[in-house]
Amino acid sequence: WVNRLALRFAPSSVQRSFTVLRQLLDFAVDNRLVSVNPSERIVLPRRKQFEARFLTPDELELLAATIDARSRAMVLVMAWATLRIGETMGLRRIDLDLNTGRLRVANNLVEVAGRRYEGLPKTKAGRRSMTLPASVVADLRLHVARFGNSSYVFSTATGNNWSAEDWRSRVWRPAVRRAHLDPLRPHDLKHTGVALLAAAGVDPSEIARRAGHSSVAFTYDRSGHLFPEVG
Repeated sequence: WVNRLALRFAPSSVQRSFTVLRQLLDFAVDNRLVSVNPSERIVLPRRKQFEARFLTPDELELLAATIDARSRAMVLVMAWATLRIGETMGLRRIDLDLNTGRLRVANNLVEVAGRRYEGLPKTKAGRRSMTLPASVVADLRLHVARFGNSSYVFSTATGNNWSAEDWRSRVWRPAVRRAHLDPLRPHDLKHTGVALLAAAGVDPSEIARRAGHSSVAFTYDRSGHLFPEVG
């Protein structure tokens, strides 16, 4: 079972699934439903060392210029607001204040087993607000004027919510290839945003808050080399 999972999922996902199964089997042993736990001494796939990808400002602008016009502002917002893809897909018009340049992260849209679920960000730290650079606000204002046919900021041409996987396959990956930026994941835009903020001298605690990280330690763990004081 573990080997079959490993063919489809990342090591971290396999380990989480295995942990749930092992706990169920422990319960079965405690209640004398089985005599031994068959999950003992199972070798799990090892997690790969985390490696974040960061775009330079020029690479970010190249990608934004290459991608479909409906997604230009989306790419810039994901980077400069350090948003996860679910937070981006769930961003609503009511979460934007273009007069003050503020964005609120208060909604999350995710897919599980082909079904979409909408609600608050997964952690308290994920619920946050921030100001955006004037250039990004200008792109957002133009985007809303041209494509604002939905209560969500970013949508398909018919005004429907994007499926994250559809957006990756139809819009994201072709643009990444055209811009010669392979390999690149949408989540790397969040890492790019952290790098841009660090380069601008923003305090690490503020970067952690904007990124929705639970602690500065998590930010250091992911991006510590961006901060001179971490060595």
